[in-house]
Amino acid sequence: MLTPDKIIEIFVKVDDFCKEFEAGIAKHQLDAGNYKLRDRKASLSDREIITIQLPAQLIVDIAMVAMLTAACLLELKTLKNAG
Repeated sequence: MLTPDKIIEIFVKVDDFCKEFEAGIAKHQLDAGNYKLRDRKASLSDREIITIQLPAQLIVDIAMVAMLTAACLLELKTLKNAG
């Protein structure tokens, strides 16, 4: 179960990662020259999107493992009954 404290902990770690990542990207970006840059803010920040995505992906992964385990058990039962 994800508690609010755990979600805050995930967000803090993601926030720290994003700060370092964005600083590294800024060092290696090419100059835009005379081109106008699109600087429109998203409704959610990258940090918020990642914080939402990580627990959601974990739930999907757990469901996938449960489904594969059930399929394997069913196959073993079928093989046992056939033999």
